[in-house]
Amino acid sequence: MKLNVFLFLLMNVSFVIHSFSQCKVESTSGPDYTVTMTMEPIAVITDGSCTNGYNYNIEMSYDISYSGANRGGMWTLLGRLICGSDSNLVFDLPKARTNSTGTRTTYSNPWTYDTDCATATPSDRGCGVLEVEIHGPGITRQLVNCGPSASTLPIDLGSFTLNVENSGKVLLFWETLSEINNDYFSIEKSVNGIEWDIIGKISGAGNSSTKLYYNYVDVDGMNGVTYYRLKQTDYDGKFK
Repeated sequence: MKLNVFLFLLMNVSFVIHSFSQCKVESTSGPDYTVTMTMEPIAVITDGSCTNGYNYNIEMSYDISYSGANRGGMWTLLGRLICGSDSNLVFDLPKARTNSTGTRTTYSNPWTYDTDCATATPSDRGCGVLEVEIHGPGITRQLVNCGPSASTLPIDLGSFTLNVENSGKVLLFWETLSEINNDYFSIEKSVNGIEWDIIGKISGAGNSSTKLYYNYVDVDGMNGVTYYRLKQTDYDGKFK
């Protein structure tokens, strides 16, 4: 029996994050004003040597704008980026009360045992969650979740592959680099690429910033062409 199989990524996943994270913070006392911050991880900074691993930092682009009453600058404005299991890549942001655009580089210098320092991207490092500590006139000290933005997919999919055994069983494997409100995955199967049947469900991790691995075994292989696709569903029922 010859089994031809095709994988479909229903999520249209990009393997490079490059999605802007944005958040707004409004004053809660005194004259009203709003701080709007837009940021994006754009590059991995290394020393260029990675035979056995390497230390790295992330270059961030930022755009900060103020609207409303002029209450002066911020007292604290500190970004924190989470990249995979590295959860404390911090970088300073300008605190002056002026609209500004530019770049900043994290300075926590975490270590990875990977050896891809010459080609690594923020997506490769699993950078996907961004928080900002902010404190200023009329704004109490707080940690604000600024990303991923609403346009970012609820999971960052690293791979989706399969193996076909001689018995006809199909082993499906996938990995996620990060997850946001991920309830479960549905594995769907088709003989024509048009009509799909759900053949299994696997619980998601909810929220995660580390690499996770999943698998599913389809014990009922088919003759001819078989299509597979992966569907991800949030806690609120939205799916990709």
